[in-house]
Amino acid sequence: MAKEPADRGELWQIHDALAPLAYRPWSINVDLEKNSPELAEVAAAILDLDPESVSAKESVGVHFPDPHEALQELAQLVAAGVRGIQLERQDKDL
Repeated sequence: MAKEPADRGELWQIHDALAPLAYRPWSINVDLEKNSPELAEVAAAILDLDPESVSAKESVGVHFPDPHEALQELAQLVAAGVRGIQLERQDKDL
């Protein structure tokens, strides 16, 4: 699987559509005010967000249909020293 969203192709679209049937989705939220501008940029890169759009925000959130991807990105954020991270399980009925 490719790291860049644009390189992932249709396989990821199929995966994202089927993942909620097998797993509950999760969201990662990051309070950017608890981080330096440099760490906010690192968080944006890990979460595949545009650094310019993130710089004007107080917090960001990303939804993950696949819990494994959420946990992988959570581990990267923690390892990078990003603060103000919140992991939320989306328990909506399917």
